[in-house]
Amino acid sequence: MVWITTMARHSDNKAKGRSARAEICRMVLAAAVYYCWQERNWAVFQKKRRTPKAILRLIIQEIHVRATRFPKLARVMSTLDWYPEI
Repeated sequence: MVWITTMARHSDNKAKGRSARAEICRMVLAAAVYYCWQERNWAVFQKKRRTPKAILRLIIQEIHVRATRFPKLARVMSTLDWYPEI
């Protein structure tokens, strides 16, 4: 669980406040934890696995979908609008 501590420590400074970037940072952290936990459960209970690329794609899609619901976040997302070539 070292990765959770590392992610939380890294996002601690960036996720403070009520700015749009801070909200997006919190959303990214929450989505990363959720999808990593979901992947763990799938591996343990259903013996299924996704590639890291597929998980990253799900996280990015989730953030884009959620951010478009809020005008303040949508404006910031348009400046961050990139999709990594994975």
